Amino acid sequence: MFVCLMSTGVAEPYVYVFSVDNFEAMIYYLFTSAAYAGDTVIRFLRARRESTRDGVVLVTHLPEIASLYVRTKMFIIDVVSALPLTVICFLSGVSMATSHTGHIVSILRMLRMLKFARVHDMLFRIHEITGWSVTCVNIFQFAVMSMMVLHWIACLWASMGMIEWDGDSYTGTKSWMTKARRSYSFLEFQDDQDLYLMSLYWSVTVLSSVGFGDITPQAKGEFFWAIICMCIGGTVWAYVVGSVCGMAASIDKHRNAFESRLNDINVLCDERRMPPKLREQVTNYYSHAGEFMRMKLYHETIRDLSPALKGEVVNWMYGS
Repeated sequence: MFVCLMSTGVAEPYVYVFSVDNFEAMIYYLFTSAAYAGDTVIRFLRARRESTRDGVVLVTHLPEIASLYVRTKMFIIDVVSALPLTVICFLSGVSMATSHTGHIVSILRMLRMLKFARVHDMLFRIHEITGWSVTCVNIFQFAVMSMMVLHWIACLWASMGMIEWDGDSYTGTKSWMTKARRSYSFLEFQDDQDLYLMSLYWSVTVLSSVGFGDITPQAKGEFFWAIICMCIGGTVWAYVVGSVCGMAASIDKHRNAFESRLNDINVLCDERRMPPKLREQVTNYYSHAGEFMRMKLYHETIRDLSPALKGEVVNWMYGS
């Protein structure tokens, strides 16, 4: 399901912006609709945790599970995502690019993007299955979301440049492509791949706050969307960098605590002007007591376990 959601995040904006309407796209929509339909059915059968006055209980009765699921905010999104509307239009001969029905279906398709609200839960499930550390899962999540934001900004920026062309005819309207075409004559901007490549290049410069200035807005509407993209890109970049740095600093908390204790000992020795011999003895004691201090932290970690489970853990750590 995670792979299906990632493919949705990549394909939906690209198909919507570039009006992709071919057999391969229909195969993709048939596959994702079937996957989302299966996921919706499973959610009617999967036990759910529910908060009550007596605490969190596991609901296993099927009618209660169905009732709880129908009342969730994501139920309508799940149902719409599972409908093969694009395939029906394709088989009926309805054009997704020119007809009003096609435009409505395209908008309904974009509702699938709201399923990204479940990404964190999916990754936590992967953590439970694979045993990856929470830090590794979070770093993976930040990497995935950064790439998705880059892709979404690129698709939005490409849609701004496409106003120059109506099919194969030039409309005379200026856009950022007007300047980019003069600077990068080796690219075919009427080609979807080249246009996306240039838009992705711009989104990377925005998200990373590099901003070379070789691609700039040329119309009032483009300035508006460029400001929005810069705000989104700057916010995402700052959040990702700050979060990754914080997680990197907490990967080995035991070692960090031990090194912090050694720094405190050095400050104590300096402030109290301890003689060198006594200072050496204190430092050596803490250096050799590092493993003991780590064991103390381990005991703090398992403190909240039940007595029976704690006994099994301690027996595994120290038993023969």
